Amino acid sequence: MGQKCMEKVSSFLFEYDTPRMVLVRNKKVGLTFRLIQLIVLAYIIGWVFLYEKGYQSQDSIVSSVSVKLKGLTLTNESVLGPHIWDVVDYVFPPQGDNSFVVMTNFIITPGQKQGTCPELPDAGSCTRDSDCSKGTYSREGQGLMTGRCVNFNSSVKTCEIFGWCPVEVDYHVPKPALLSEAEKFTLFIKNSITFPRFKVSRRNLVESVTKDYLKKCTYHKVTDSLCPVFGLGYVVKESGQNFTVLAVKGGVVGITIDWNCDLDWPVRHCKPVYQFHGLYNDDSNVSPGFNFRYAKYYKEDGTDKRTLYKVFGIRFDILVNGKVRAAGHGCQQHHNAAPGFMGPLYGPHLSAAVQPLVLSQNKPTLGVWEDHRRLKPFTDISRMLVFIIYLFIYLFSPLFLPTGKEGFPCGTPTGNI
Repeated sequence: MGQKCMEKVSSFLFEYDTPRMVLVRNKKVGLTFRLIQLIVLAYIIGWVFLYEKGYQSQDSIVSSVSVKLKGLTLTNESVLGPHIWDVVDYVFPPQGDNSFVVMTNFIITPGQKQGTCPELPDAGSCTRDSDCSKGTYSREGQGLMTGRCVNFNSSVKTCEIFGWCPVEVDYHVPKPALLSEAEKFTLFIKNSITFPRFKVSRRNLVESVTKDYLKKCTYHKVTDSLCPVFGLGYVVKESGQNFTVLAVKGGVVGITIDWNCDLDWPVRHCKPVYQFHGLYNDDSNVSPGFNFRYAKYYKEDGTDKRTLYKVFGIRFDILVNGKVRAAGHGCQQHHNAAPGFMGPLYGPHLSAAVQPLVLSQNKPTLGVWEDHRRLKPFTDISRMLVFIIYLFIYLFSPLFLPTGKEGFPCGTPTGNI
C-alpha cells in the first residue's frame, strides 16, 4: 500500500503528459477545419467586438423633462366674443411636464348654476313620471333625477334633474377647430439625463446649442436636428398625422428622445435623437379624439355660477430612452481583472498594464472621463489586437510547428519518455 502511494506521488512530481498531435493530409478535412475556424474568428471579431461591442459595460439612464410653450391666438366665438388665448389659457397643466395637453377646440356652456332643469334626450327621455326614479342618475346623465317627467322642447319629454343647469349640449363640435392657429405654436423641451454607473450627466442643450442659436432655431430633422424648439405643426406632421384634422377632436402624439452613447469617445459625441409618433387612430368611431372638461367659477348676485368648457386638445407624451456603453468600467469594481468580460482572456499582466488608463473609482468626475477617453481608442484597439493574436496562435499554431516524417511534431512519438 505504501509503495503504491509512493509511486503515485513520484508519478505526479516527475512525470509529464502531453497529447499527441496527428497531421491529417486531406484537403476536404483541412478546408472544413479552417473554414470553421474562420467562421468562429469572424463571429468573435465582427459580431462580438465590432457590432455588439461586447467588451463594453452598459448602463441605463435617469431622466427629467420640462417644457415651455409659446404662442397666442384670437377667437371670435359667439358666446365669448373676441378673445385672446395665450399659454396660460391653452396648456394643461400650465407648468408643463413630460405629458401635457394643448387645447385646440372647445365647447362652452356659460352661466351654469345649481338648480333643476330637463336632462338631455339621450340620457333621460321619458313619457311619464314613473320613468324617472327619484334620487338616481343615469350613466350619461348630468344630475340626480327629481322624479318628474318634463318638457325638453315642444315635442320631447325628459326627466328633470337637479344639477348644474342648463345642461351641457355637446352634440356639435366646432369645425374647423377654434384654436387651429395652435399649429404655429412652439414647444421648448429641456431634457437632463444621468448615467449613474459612469457618473456622467448630459442635457439636450448640447455644446452646439448656444444662446444666440436657441433664439432663432426651430427643429428640422435635416437642417436643425439638435434644436430643442419644435413647431407643433411640424411635430404632428412628422408623426404621420394632419394637424387640421387632429385639432377638431384632439389626439395623442408621442415625442421620443433617444440617447445612445459610447463613452469610449468624448462626451460631446453623446447627443439626443428626436422622433415623433402618432398614438391616435383617426379612423376609430368609438370615443374618437382626446377631451376633458374644466370650469371657471364665479359669483353673480350672490349665486355661485360657472362657465363649463369641454376641451378638445392634442396630448403630447415625451418619452426618454437611453443606453450608454463604455469599456473599462469593470476595473472600477474589480481592480485585478481586465475591463469587461475579456479579463479572463487577457490575464493579470495585461490587466495591470491597462488599469492605469481606466477611470479611477475614487475620481468619478467628468474631467477624468475626458482624460480616460483620449486614450480609449488606442486601448480598445490594443485589447482587440491582443485577443486576436491569442486566438490566431490557438487556431493556426499547427501550421508553424515543425513536423517529422510521420506527421508528428519534432519526430515520431513514443510511449513513455
